[in-house]
Amino acid sequence: LKLLLFATADKRKNTEEQICKELSILKTQSSQNNTITKTFTIEKEECNSLNAKL
Repeated sequence: LKLLLFATADKRKNTEEQICKELSILKTQSSQNNTITKTFTIEKEECNSLNAKL
């Protein structure tokens, strides 16, 4: 029984660590997506500005 509790606690810890790693990856990807979106918006605004001048 003690061994089972240890195994369960160990499995839980591994699961928590895996979830934290995946969350970190998702946060990084989200940040990269936000940067890409901002860059695209700026480029689009610059293009619209140039078109207006023409």
